[in-house]
Amino acid sequence: MAKLRILLMVSIILLAVTASADPPRFVSEYSSLSDDSCKMIESGIDYGVQRCPVHDGYNVYIYGGEGTSSIGLKKGKGKEISLYPERTKASKLPEFSSPYVSGDRIEWRYEMTQGKKTLVGLIYRVGDQSWPKEQTYLFITRVTGTSFCPLGLVKTNEEARAMLDSGNPCPK
Repeated sequence: MAKLRILLMVSIILLAVTASADPPRFVSEYSSLSDDSCKMIESGIDYGVQRCPVHDGYNVYIYGGEGTSSIGLKKGKGKEISLYPERTKASKLPEFSSPYVSGDRIEWRYEMTQGKKTLVGLIYRVGDQSWPKEQTYLFITRVTGTSFCPLGLVKTNEEARAMLDSGNPCPK
């Protein structure tokens, strides 16, 4: 009988602890930018366009040419949005001369509210032809509805997630 009481108490405590645990406020999903998953859809002498797997309704494109590359997104039949780092002068990022996508995936960061996920940002790795070859940064882009803006460059995933999760607004 004592063993049954102990087992019952342990079960109740475990149930209470599990039931009171809050679900994560922010979650991440990933999509591939690798050559194996992206297909060339347009090419010329000094440029190319690859279409990567659709994620959360967004068509993902990599545009490349003359040692540079950038990411573009398009949701449904909406307007395409370029995430080209050079367009980020208002965000006080380091100067880019020839930026390129150097990672093989995008991290899609979502805020969870009452079981519904809302896209709050994107994280992906970039380099630049003018930087040392091993020097890359995570490029953080804030998403607000259908608007995108650059937030900054950081070295670690933890820093990138913290920047997005903090709710920092787009620079003005």
